[in-house]
Amino acid sequence: MGCGGSKGGDVQEPVKERAEEEQAKKYMHQPVPPALKQAAAPPDNQLPPDAFVGFDASEFSVEEHVVNLQDGAVVEAVIALEFMGPDMDRLAYVTTNDRVPRLAPLDVRPLALSPASPGELELTDVTPAGQAAFEHALEHSSPITCMAGVRHGMCIATAAHDRQAIVWMLGDDFESLHPLIACTHSYAHVSQAFNCVALAPHKQALVASGGESLVAKSFASDDEDESSSTILIWHLAKEMVNATQPSCFDQHRSEVMCLRFDGNDTVISGSRDGVILTWNIHTRASRQRLTKHTGSILGMSCSAMSMLATMDSANLHIWNADSASCMFTLTAGDMGIPAIRGASFLTPSHLLLIGFTSTGKVLDVTRGCVLADCHLPDLALSVSLSHASGLSARVAVGCKSGSVTVFTFSNLH
Repeated sequence: MGCGGSKGGDVQEPVKERAEEEQAKKYMHQPVPPALKQAAAPPDNQLPPDAFVGFDASEFSVEEHVVNLQDGAVVEAVIALEFMGPDMDRLAYVTTNDRVPRLAPLDVRPLALSPASPGELELTDVTPAGQAAFEHALEHSSPITCMAGVRHGMCIATAAHDRQAIVWMLGDDFESLHPLIACTHSYAHVSQAFNCVALAPHKQALVASGGESLVAKSFASDDEDESSSTILIWHLAKEMVNATQPSCFDQHRSEVMCLRFDGNDTVISGSRDGVILTWNIHTRASRQRLTKHTGSILGMSCSAMSMLATMDSANLHIWNADSASCMFTLTAGDMGIPAIRGASFLTPSHLLLIGFTSTGKVLDVTRGCVLADCHLPDLALSVSLSHASGLSARVAVGCKSGSVTVFTFSNLH
């Protein structure tokens, strides 16, 4: 199943991971900011509507660019985004009918990007019209449905309608993606397309959801969607040459919408009914069950300070990951945004959040301020947040019209 490829990130990856571990240890001994230290407050504690105020623009800088994805064919909606590269200055993306992920630099380079006008970048075609952005010996046989990356930015995983997942590595030149391994299965009851995927930080395991859970079948009513509640777990060989037949985690009762690794052995999964489970990939034993959400889980972010941010379209909950207690809640209405679309910890104690449909905001939850007001070209379909270098961050938003808006924030304190 495996397909050899460039492993340009393997040398840098351990160094960067060790640096991140040292940084996490440093933050573990620092006090939690007041905005995130609410563990002693009542579980239903909510911040006041005016918690998010204006900001002093001199404190940090914001750059905004619109990337138009034009490859000589009809532009499709951008359904998935992931930042990649040592400096997180590459953007892997997937449009509606792609069977391989595409890659675009975020700086202006003659190969893939050319300047169009101030504040705008135009993606130029590097292959004949109608062809995929890259030629691969290994690719999906049907359109990709979801994509996930890892923090060091050198790998991504994709899953598709063909019920297989593929791991990709960024090449030595940081300009191309190479397939490493395909993960397939033979479970008859897992017959639906995968709708979410996650890759362990050290690439030794991959999880994807899709199919009908026996638990869901037992509890669901006739009008409930029973599909896509099984999670498959592949344990990957270190050499990335084969994948074991996957095992199953089958404890969700409705469609799994979101998957996230917390370390290398623990997975956090969220479902359409608002239930979040944390469990071990080796024992498949569930450790915690979080049930405060009332809507479908759309995203999660873990912190080295044992904090977990989870979100549906209307609410963001901050949890103490050790005690499974909700520290506080933020609502979309309180923050003045139409819908919550993503959140990510910039550092172990610094949380950024974005929320919009075609208009919205990028918010700094820790400081309680608005970083940017967003006015997108069209309806937002996909979001990626990334810690770049130092106290800086990037936010990319993929739209229905095929464009991507990228925000770069520098000097965040």
